[in-house]
Amino acid sequence: MQACRKDTNSTTASMLERWFQFRHRTADTLWGKLAVAVGVGGGEGAAASNQIERYMSYNFIETVAKVDAQGAASCFRCGYGEECKVGIPYMLYGEGVKITSDMIPDIAKQPATLQAAKDAGKLLAQRLKNHDRKAVAGVMQRKMMEHFTRSV
Repeated sequence: MQACRKDTNSTTASMLERWFQFRHRTADTLWGKLAVAVGVGGGEGAAASNQIERYMSYNFIETVAKVDAQGAASCFRCGYGEECKVGIPYMLYGEGVKITSDMIPDIAKQPATLQAAKDAGKLLAQRLKNHDRKAVAGVMQRKMMEHFTRSV
């Protein structure tokens, strides 16, 4: 049984948390880089891509685009998806759900998401043509300082 997560999974969060070494004591290994945040979730992917974007900003990386998709949660195939009250099938379709193959999320059924991914790749490629890491890092540092100033 899998509960509905509202953020990145533990493996992704652990990897991103280890990026601290890249910003500690003005280590600029990642500063000023550009990224695309991609989030895939059982219900939707925005929570995960937002968290990834936040980690990027902590390292002064600019997220030029985000792509969110609905993935096929293991609940559709675990054997308990029709009965589990905290599973994605129940949350999406309600009590008494009968899982059929046509209701299982598939990226091929999400043409807008596929187009968003293509557009994100094109935007990233365009931005990389005249990329100035130092300038991007400066902008991201100012944004982060504004964020901290507002939150104090």
